[in-house]
Amino acid sequence: MHFSTFLFILVFIIIALFYFIGSVYVIKKHDGFRIFYNGLNKLLDYKGRASRLEYACICLLTMSLSIIFDALFSSLDNPPEFLLGVIDGLFILVTLSVRARRLHDLGYSGWLQAPIILIDMYSYSSEKFSYGGGITLAFIMVGFDLFLMFKEGQNTANKYGEKPNTLATS
Repeated sequence: MHFSTFLFILVFIIIALFYFIGSVYVIKKHDGFRIFYNGLNKLLDYKGRASRLEYACICLLTMSLSIIFDALFSSLDNPPEFLLGVIDGLFILVTLSVRARRLHDLGYSGWLQAPIILIDMYSYSSEKFSYGGGITLAFIMVGFDLFLMFKEGQNTANKYGEKPNTLATS
């Protein structure tokens, strides 16, 4: 096994553990599944603001569930590619929506996520994609997620709406 392959697998495992441990924490401490369900109901809602807790629950759970579904389906001899595509597409839409609303909470346009999305899309479509590029992209995406999870939003109403409920009950 090449060193770059080993490094890629190691980074993937570390990132997956981050998402799984975070998911367990938000489920136990903050009723994360209820917040996740509410996020699914806001699938195409790009208006308003999202709290740090709402963003963290949705981000952590969608990534964890996506990793689990990918692992389960890839272990099958004839995986249901269409079903996996629908599930991943649903998770992508939910994540884009909550990320836009989280950026609104910080006072930024939801379009700020566009460059990262374009880089991510290019990485999957490029034939010359390398392990080094994958590791770099993974760190960029996790760094962006951590920034959005821990950066405190604006305390007053802004042009995107009122301050979100900290408990994300709506």
